[in-house]
Amino acid sequence: MMVIDIPVPPSTNKLFVNVPGRGRVKSSEYRKWRDTAGRSIQSQPHAKVPGRVSITIEVRRGRGDIDNKVKAVLDLLVLHRLIDDDKHVESVTARWSDVDSCRVTVEAA
Repeated sequence: MMVIDIPVPPSTNKLFVNVPGRGRVKSSEYRKWRDTAGRSIQSQPHAKVPGRVSITIEVRRGRGDIDNKVKAVLDLLVLHRLIDDDKHVESVTARWSDVDSCRVTVEAA
C-alpha cells in the first residue's frame, strides 16, 4: 500500500485546451499542476504498486464535482510509474475529506 499527498488537481474540464493547428494540448494549469504534484511525490516516501490496484482519492472540499478530480490523479500515478497502467485500476473511490489537499491511497486489488 502507498499513501501520498499531492495538490488538489484541476478539474477534468481544465486539463486540455484546443489550439488551432495543433488540436488538443495540455493546458498551462494542468502542466503546472503535474510539475508541482510530481515534486510533491518525490519529497515523500513512495513505492510502485504493481498489477491490479484499488485507489482512494480524498480531496479537500472545494468547487466542482468530485469525479472531475480522478483523471488527473490516475494519469499522474502512471506518469510517475507508481502504478503500471490505469487499465489495471480495479476500483476508484473519490470523496470529499478534511485532508489539507489531495490524499491518494493505492492498494493491491
